[in-house]
Amino acid sequence: MSHRILLAGPKTQQINNYAAYLSQLGYIVRTTSTGLGCLTILRNWYPDLMVMNPDMYWGSGMGVLGVMYEESSISVIPVLLLADDSARVKTEVQPEWPCHLLQNSISPFQLSEIVEEFLHQSELIEI
Repeated sequence: MSHRILLAGPKTQQINNYAAYLSQLGYIVRTTSTGLGCLTILRNWYPDLMVMNPDMYWGSGMGVLGVMYEESSISVIPVLLLADDSARVKTEVQPEWPCHLLQNSISPFQLSEIVEEFLHQSELIEI
């Protein structure tokens, strides 16, 4: 079974580039540019991993994380945060939210390598 990945962020072209590359590698990908869209996808599609720029429209990424970790109807999934200002994002992420911070400028290839490694580690933990 292919892994499901939710890509979310305000930079539509960047998100679409990531989606196209990951789809070519066999991942099933959904995208959104809003916090509300994120929550809808999390509630109805059950992705294995979320890659998110927290500076989204209509609901920030921090708000999405807060809902994900507090609302029982949403499964808690691994999150990779793409950030331009990692120092600011580090201060906003709550300690109980195990997110991994990445530079927002990474290439689709670099993201695919990180996603593969991250999903592989998650599979090892589940065994």
